Amino acid sequence: MEGKVTGWDEVAIKTFGYSEMEALGADFIDLVVPETGRPFHRRLVRAVQHSQSWIGGFISGHGYRQGICLKKDGTRFPVELSVIPGPGMPASPFSEGAVVVIRGLAEEWEAECRQMRYARNIGLLSGTAMAFVEMDGGPEIYDFIGRQIRSLAGNSIVTVNSYDPEDRSFCTRAVFAEEEERAAYVAAVGCDVVGSRFPITDQEEVLFSAERGISRASGLYKVLTRTVPCDICTFLESELGIKAIYVIPFVRRDRIFGCAIILVKESARLENADIIEAFMNQAAVAIQRHYVAEALRESEKTARALLDATPDLAFLTDHEGGILSYNEPARVAFGEDRCLTCQKVEMILGAEFAYHLHEAFGSARISGKSVQLETKGDEQVFLVKVSPFTGPDYEVTRFAVFIRDVTDARRAEEALMIANRHLNDTIEHLPDAILVIDRQGRVVSWNRAMEELTGVRKDEILGEGGHAYAVPFYGGRRPMLIDLVEAGADEVRALYPEVRRMDGPILSCVRSNLQVGEGRPLHLSATASPIIDRDGKVVGSIESIRDVTMEKTMEEEYLRNEKLESIGLLAGGIAHDFNNILTSVLGNITLSRMKIEDGRSLDHNLREAERAVKKAQAITQQLLTFSRGGAPVLETVEQPNFSSMVLETAEFVRRGIKSSFKATFDPDLWQVSIDPAQFSQVIQNLMFNADQAMPCGGTIRIEARNRMFIEDGTVPAGSYVVFSVADTGMGIPADHLSRIFDPYFTTKGEGRGLGLATVRSIVKNHGGSVTAVSDQHGSVLTVYLPAASEGMGEMSGGVETEGYSVESDAHILFMDDDEGVLSSIVPLLESEGYCVTAASEGGEAIRQYTAAYESGRPFDLVIMDLTVPGGMGGVEAIDKLRKTDPSVKAIVSSGYSTDPVMGSYREYGFAGVVRKPYPIDELFAEVRRVLSMRGV
Repeated sequence: MEGKVTGWDEVAIKTFGYSEMEALGADFIDLVVPETGRPFHRRLVRAVQHSQSWIGGFISGHGYRQGICLKKDGTRFPVELSVIPGPGMPASPFSEGAVVVIRGLAEEWEAECRQMRYARNIGLLSGTAMAFVEMDGGPEIYDFIGRQIRSLAGNSIVTVNSYDPEDRSFCTRAVFAEEEERAAYVAAVGCDVVGSRFPITDQEEVLFSAERGISRASGLYKVLTRTVPCDICTFLESELGIKAIYVIPFVRRDRIFGCAIILVKESARLENADIIEAFMNQAAVAIQRHYVAEALRESEKTARALLDATPDLAFLTDHEGGILSYNEPARVAFGEDRCLTCQKVEMILGAEFAYHLHEAFGSARISGKSVQLETKGDEQVFLVKVSPFTGPDYEVTRFAVFIRDVTDARRAEEALMIANRHLNDTIEHLPDAILVIDRQGRVVSWNRAMEELTGVRKDEILGEGGHAYAVPFYGGRRPMLIDLVEAGADEVRALYPEVRRMDGPILSCVRSNLQVGEGRPLHLSATASPIIDRDGKVVGSIESIRDVTMEKTMEEEYLRNEKLESIGLLAGGIAHDFNNILTSVLGNITLSRMKIEDGRSLDHNLREAERAVKKAQAITQQLLTFSRGGAPVLETVEQPNFSSMVLETAEFVRRGIKSSFKATFDPDLWQVSIDPAQFSQVIQNLMFNADQAMPCGGTIRIEARNRMFIEDGTVPAGSYVVFSVADTGMGIPADHLSRIFDPYFTTKGEGRGLGLATVRSIVKNHGGSVTAVSDQHGSVLTVYLPAASEGMGEMSGGVETEGYSVESDAHILFMDDDEGVLSSIVPLLESEGYCVTAASEGGEAIRQYTAAYESGRPFDLVIMDLTVPGGMGGVEAIDKLRKTDPSVKAIVSSGYSTDPVMGSYREYGFAGVVRKPYPIDELFAEVRRVLSMRGV
């Protein structure tokens, strides 16, 4: 009996963890008995060996003893040992050995331990719960939590942290560690851990909120949320001897209040984890209560500040009206040194006030709802509100009383009512018709002038909506100007093309010939604008309508007088010029007759007469251009040709004036469709006007630019070539500027006043416009010519010429209703070698042409007058001739240069055009040109 193991079954292997080979022959006591219990068990073995009697009470045949055994991995567990004597040894039952039977008592022991822990936990938690109740919060609560955790966790470092949800960070509030441990942290990090902040991410916040209980962290670097470098964290773990780190969040109803961090130093296992977790749940409740209490205190403080800041007198009373508390304005109102607590609120307010307040208390007590009333004193008006507070049984326990001095407000309301009454009286008696609608389109004001204008009485229209106010004006319901003050420009323009914005949302327009009610057509001027309150919100709209029929009639009469004045001026100018011309012609004719009698040469006098006639022709052409403008023969002119034409014309004009010129052109000037001859006249007239503005001479600035315009009132939107001529004269007086384009209006000693009138007429016939601006430094006249589309323009007409060389014996049919024209032009054509046949009207010309065509010798050319009074004119005649001979060549001639045929003669079947009165050279040139065409 030496205590060696001689047998080891499967249960022993499973229980202790040693294999049979490891156990056999080993000392049983060293193998399974903890070191502290080995001396006792060796004495026991020696006693058995010597059959000592003191063990008899312990073992009698076989015995039982509870103790602690040790597993191979060092784990201790409770057991019950049974020692059974070896067989065949009567002297000593154990002389030949013993059988030791071990039965584990883990479950019983664990249950007992749990019971003990439960009792200890109950005692601890009861104590801490009472401690938490007695605390007011603040830093001491974090110190208490840290101290309790460290007492439970053993040799460890504990930090307790609060949580700030605003910036999502933990702040260390308390640390429990040895001085050298805190010094090591300060030396490594550079600051004390208390007061340090450790921000967390959104994901980490969600994780903290969801976790319940203790979690083990992977290291100090993660616990400090990466705010301290990883190598420093690793150094601190080694320096402080940290074996494991545990984090316990304070979470209550998914809200984070803080956390505790435990740095365990003895082993990786956290002692008393269960009681620590239970305590932390208790701590979370305590911290939450602390936060709620703090929030409540802040709320009370805020409420008190608000009550003190309000001008109202505020009282809190018991259910009988005794004052429990009051605000600062009430204290000041009833004496700063006077205590109002416990007094009846009715008593301090006066008898009359008390009566109304007593009634309010009764009404609020019965209804359980707030009661509001207004009382009047000698000179003051008070608004009183009483609100009841009910208890769990719905009985009124307290009242809140608010008293406001509304004297100034009531006086302001009364003043406003008086002002509104005056305003309504003013609107009612205004001479303009006034309509006011609210935000819903209902009529809220309809004054007397509106009644007289429309025949609709106020009581018939007030409160009506749905555009009912439009019926008297338009005969049906439709939006009026008043409905468009907030509309967009396109919507306004669709209903009122003539409308204009005066200032921001204010609209104005004049509607002409509007049939209002059953009356005559009227001219009405309307202005509408929104009504805006002090907050900048639109609360309605107002429209003012004025009958301007009389003003419109007077304006039209004035314009008629202006036109008559212009016509009178024009007639006087024409009479003056033509009298001069006729005097010159008659004088030269008289001289010619006298020279014929004397046998002298007539050449000089005939040339003078011819010059006078050409002057009359120029005046006539200008008058025709002014009256409607001679229809331009348009050509598409590109940049090089346009600039060349301008420069050639300007150079020609420069020879006859005192000024020089400077021209500037955009390099890629757009194409324009113009009549070069007419536009050359525009350039001449503008340059003459600029030169006359500078009596001592100067520099005329000519510019041509490309410009794009949106619709701004100057010209319609589109692309334009803008041609301007500027001078540096004294400028045009403001009262003259509006009349410079009138015919025969001039302030100069020379000139007839037709120059600028002709310019405007020509430009208008080109689809453009002309403007003038002037100041003391000079004037600028600007012509806006619409740019031509790419490839646009009238071509030379589908004919080809090979020079003007023609046979001199060409057969020409000349038709004109004027005998004088026939008697002079036919001989002149014959003098050029042509064979000419005359006709006095279109029908005769058709007969003669048809006869010649059928005889086999058709006419080579037809010259026809455009208009034949009482007979067939040129247009009808050429149409019939072309049916007979599609290849007929014809020239149209007329003194009516305004007729559209003269500008677009090819469209009517003619191959050429001459304008009366024409110099014979022009007629001969056009005849040669048309005769030279190979085909039409």
